[in-house]
Amino acid sequence: MNLVDRLLDDHFDDLGLDRLGLGRGLRSALVTPGFATSRHVVAMVFEPGAAAPCLVVKLPRRAGDNAGVETEGHMLRRLTGDARARVPGVPRFVGLLNHHGHSLLIEEAVRGAALDPAAVRRDPQGAVEAGVSFTASLPGTGVTAPGDRWYERSVEAPLRRLSAFRPFGDETSRLLARTHDVLAPLRESAVPTVVEHGDLSHPNILRSRDGVLQVIDWERSDPLGILGHDLVFYLQYVHESLRSAYTPAAQLEAFDHAFVGPHAPAGGLLRAHLAQRGVDPGLLPQVLVATWARAAATLPSRLVPDTTSSVAGAHDAPEAVRAAIAADRDVLLWRHALGRFDALC
Repeated sequence: MNLVDRLLDDHFDDLGLDRLGLGRGLRSALVTPGFATSRHVVAMVFEPGAAAPCLVVKLPRRAGDNAGVETEGHMLRRLTGDARARVPGVPRFVGLLNHHGHSLLIEEAVRGAALDPAAVRRDPQGAVEAGVSFTASLPGTGVTAPGDRWYERSVEAPLRRLSAFRPFGDETSRLLARTHDVLAPLRESAVPTVVEHGDLSHPNILRSRDGVLQVIDWERSDPLGILGHDLVFYLQYVHESLRSAYTPAAQLEAFDHAFVGPHAPAGGLLRAHLAQRGVDPGLLPQVLVATWARAAATLPSRLVPDTTSSVAGAHDAPEAVRAAIAADRDVLLWRHALGRFDALC
C-alpha cells in the first residue's frame, strides 16, 4: 500500500467514494509523465481485479508546487459540481486533499481512446467535429471591458515574464511591442470571456465510443479565457497530425496551411465559433496571435520553479532555460503568427 492508497482509504468517507459505487481496497500505480514541462506525478487507481482505472490522483513533483493541481481541481469542481450544468467530456471532480502541505487532486477516470495523431489521421472529420463541439460547450463567464484590466492579466503580465528571459535576444522586445500593436483592436473590444482549457491537444484528449471529446489535465485552465483560444490550439494540433508535423519547421508549415490565406481550412470554423458568441469574425487574426502569445507565456512557470519564472528571477536563469524557451513550439508559433499577421485568415 503506497501513500495514495493510504490516503484514499483514510479519506474514503470524506471523499464520498461509496457514492461513486466504489469499495475499499483501492490500489494505485504511479505514472510520471515524460514531458520536461510536466509538474505532476499521476496515480491511476484501480478497484480489485479491474483492468481500467476508476480514479486518477495528481500530486506535484516539487514540494510546494501546488498551483497546477489546485487550478485543475477548482476548474473540475466548477464544470462538474452541478449535474444539471455539467460539461460533457470533463472528468468529474472528487476531492482535493492536503497532505503535509502537498495538494492531491482526486478525479474520476474518463473512458475513451487516445486522440493521438494516428487517430486524427484515421478520422480527421470526426476529430474536427469533436473539437468544435467541445469548445462550443465551454461556458461563458463574462465580457471584457477596456477598463477592467483583463488585457494586463491575460496578455501583458504573462508576456512580460516571458520576455524577461530574452529568448530571442534583442528581437524579443520587438516581438513584444509588435504583439501589443496588433492586439490593440482586441484589447479595445468587448468580447466574451470563457472557460479555457489552455492545452487542448494530445495527450490531453480522448474520444468516447460515441465520438465525444474527453479532456483531461486542466492545470493550465483559466476561467477568464479568451474566446477562440482553445479551438485555435486544437486545430493547430489537428493540422500537425494530418501532416505528421513533428519538427518545428513542419509545425510552422502546418500553421500556414491551417490559418494563412482567405481560404485557409480553419478560417471558416473559427469565424463561425466567434460569431456564435457575438464576436466580430474580423478579430480572428488578433485571436490567433493572442492564442500563441498566451500559450508561449505560460512556459517559464512550467519549465522552471516559480522563483525563477518571475521577471526578477529570469536574469539568473541558466542559459539552457533560455535556449529551451526559444526552441519551444508555442514560442515559435507566437513569433511565426506575428510574421504572418497580414496574411492570416
